[in-house]
Amino acid sequence: MLGLFAMIFSTILYLELWFFVKGAPLNHTPAIFIFGDSLADVGNNDYIPFSSLRVNYFPYGIDFPRRIPTGRFSNGRLVLDFVASNLGLQVPLPYLSPEAKGLDLLHGVNYASGGCGILNETTRNSKGCLSLSAQVRYHTQTRSRIIEQLGEDTEAFFSRALFFIVIGSNDFLGNYISNNSGGSNTPSFMQFRDHLISSLDDDIQILYGEGARRVILMGLGPLGCIPSQIAKSKNGTCNEDLNDWAQGLNMAFTSLVKGLSLRLEDLLMTFVNPYPILKDFIDNPLPYGFEVTNKACCGGGKMNAQIPCLPLFICCLNRTNHIFWDPWHPTEATNELLANAFLSNNSTSSYPWSIRQLANLDL
Repeated sequence: MLGLFAMIFSTILYLELWFFVKGAPLNHTPAIFIFGDSLADVGNNDYIPFSSLRVNYFPYGIDFPRRIPTGRFSNGRLVLDFVASNLGLQVPLPYLSPEAKGLDLLHGVNYASGGCGILNETTRNSKGCLSLSAQVRYHTQTRSRIIEQLGEDTEAFFSRALFFIVIGSNDFLGNYISNNSGGSNTPSFMQFRDHLISSLDDDIQILYGEGARRVILMGLGPLGCIPSQIAKSKNGTCNEDLNDWAQGLNMAFTSLVKGLSLRLEDLLMTFVNPYPILKDFIDNPLPYGFEVTNKACCGGGKMNAQIPCLPLFICCLNRTNHIFWDPWHPTEATNELLANAFLSNNSTSSYPWSIRQLANLDL
């Protein structure tokens, strides 16, 4: 009986592929490809030998289906999980998973790696994760495998797929701040920002050259208000320098989206900005169902943010009223609200289109 079900399931998958190849896709958006850091990692770091940047242990995943840790840096689902499900898409597998092969590649792939950054030097500081350029190189390999399956229909497939990039926080938290000695060799914020934008521009152009036409770039939240930064403050307030840097990079992201859209023919690119949404959650929490705005649900020390959420730590009982899960990352409740805002056609947090609008646009 199990063999019969497996045969039927396999037949359905091959029929879906056949319909796509014949130019009649079952879904306007066939797949989503994810690039980024721990805000988007669904388990790639679990497959990187000797990586210390893993969360494949309880209580991570406590609110995920079946209450299992998946490598997601949260108590449950991420923004990308909610975006994919709302668009009727299957959540893609991590690239390094042995299961990410064959027909599963036609649902997309997740290359995101916790601790990584736009810059290769950020990744070297983090130790044990994949830089954005490495993720883009992996996508080149994926593209070759998809060409083997789709042949001449590959271009149409990638032109309808979504490419979601969630990155940049670690370049500040794990690179610029850590290495900022204040000496004469220390780059100014504007110099560092321009270096980030130049590198990101190069990577997006590579993706474009390999067929990406619908690109989502997610900005930075108020980094100065995450629990790990609040715990460093003497009076429990946000680090406004960090917040200013985050907003400065977001402005540069917006300019990058405008510039690339003008330079690259048929590129449909949008910027989704979590900063004003999260800041409103922090400043005005009750209407959103939040009560705890500056303390991690799981961790230790001041604000539960001086010690990371370690294996078998006892986390807070009510995760839905916390904005932050651990010292750095949002809860599932926060992620769901962010995804809803990015998908909403009435949201002011997306420029020039919401994710839903981007998915439905005609080239």
